[in-house]
Amino acid sequence: MNTLNVLDSFAKVSLVCLGDIMLDRYIYGTISRISPEAPVPVIHYANEKCMLGGVGNVVRNLVSLSGGSHSVISVVGSDPDGKQIEELLCSAGSTFFLVKQEDRITTTKSRLIASGQQVLRLDKEHTQEISQESCALVLDALDKVLPSADFILLSDYNKGFFTPGLLREIIRKCTELGKKVAIDPRGTDFTKYAGAFLIKPNRRELSDATRMPTNSTDEVIEAAQCMLRDCRIENAIVTLSGDGMVLVSRDGRTLVDKPLDTREVYDVTGAGDTALSAIGLALATEASFDIALRIANLASQIVVGKTGTATASGNEIRELLRLRDARTSAVGKVVDLPTARRIVERWHESHQTVCFTNGCFDLLHFGHISSFIQARKHGDKLIVGINSDNSVRRSKGPSRPIQDEVTRAAVVASLEYVDLVVRFEEPTALELVKALKPDVIAKEGYELAAWPEAQYVQSRGGKVVFLEREQGYSTTEIVRKIDAHEK
Repeated sequence: MNTLNVLDSFAKVSLVCLGDIMLDRYIYGTISRISPEAPVPVIHYANEKCMLGGVGNVVRNLVSLSGGSHSVISVVGSDPDGKQIEELLCSAGSTFFLVKQEDRITTTKSRLIASGQQVLRLDKEHTQEISQESCALVLDALDKVLPSADFILLSDYNKGFFTPGLLREIIRKCTELGKKVAIDPRGTDFTKYAGAFLIKPNRRELSDATRMPTNSTDEVIEAAQCMLRDCRIENAIVTLSGDGMVLVSRDGRTLVDKPLDTREVYDVTGAGDTALSAIGLALATEASFDIALRIANLASQIVVGKTGTATASGNEIRELLRLRDARTSAVGKVVDLPTARRIVERWHESHQTVCFTNGCFDLLHFGHISSFIQARKHGDKLIVGINSDNSVRRSKGPSRPIQDEVTRAAVVASLEYVDLVVRFEEPTALELVKALKPDVIAKEGYELAAWPEAQYVQSRGGKVVFLEREQGYSTTEIVRKIDAHEK
């Protein structure tokens, strides 16, 4: 199956989730003054919103990703917050089994947010182990749904749900029925998860549990291999924040999936729940690990770009996947300098004329397209040098570039008349031109006396082409018009 086939199969599987459930409350307001009673801000209340957290957010993501129905089993207190969790689960459209323990407080996290910034978080919780009576009721509920389950997810937030005995019994029951268990762990003792099919720590959690460094991918793989061996767990998927995810198996298999781009991170709340849900759904369809990692990575990229305890949908992943595939096809033209030199050497050996142009190309417009078309007429191959983000900031100020260098390079590389794209850090492309030694250099808006790259090409017997400018097209002017429209 390919990735899209796997996404389409999500609706056909049913998962069971167990773990600590909580209520995420977001209280929004504004700050305009400091309290006269103490040096603290006064928040003027605007509104509030409640969402499912913990294992509740796992099942929210399952529903959002698949559109199907899944089961969740947990323990709450006999209090208003527990009642609100029940109502939210009803709205989520999944089967739920909530054990109400009279002497327990429902875990609630209240976040005060003003002007888009979290000002304070107030936690209300009991973290002692749930009672033996609650454990028995949890296992009774599991017995009812386990036979028809395609995969089991355990979300451990270290709030007392997973007593050592309950955890062992859950894994034993699943193993006896041939059900695979994936766990989002907490704490430093991963031996309690022995017998699980998969564990999903993040980089820091793995380091804390193994007391080994995890700064590089190689260190992550080494630490994960030790953990899997010592804890008798089959597989680990370690999340690396913006660096993607890495799979490590006890049989020595490793797999790394890195995001093609890094989206702006607004809120990481619940991103681990999203990754666990996506991995569980993919593996429940019997997808390969590489597809499971790819989908989980895409889903995580989506939720960190949202605020609050967010979810990703199947359609959002499909859209991001289309963008990723489009970039991948273009990104083959985006190379580093050593690779570019080897390619240019082969072009010269086959007597092909190489033309070079460069720029920021922040918001690609018709003026840029015209320049590429004109330049391509003067060579068999066209190389485009693109200023790095740091280079653009130095020349155009801190507000630029609008699009990052990876995006700009991929967009330019997607054009059929561009054969190679190389990024450079320097203020000018002179060092890049010296390294690549093009036969032709082309640009508009420069005179030879102020164009050192052209002087170099000319000194080697090359050709300098002054391109015609398309009047009325400018990135700066586009930005100015947008700003004026927004005002």
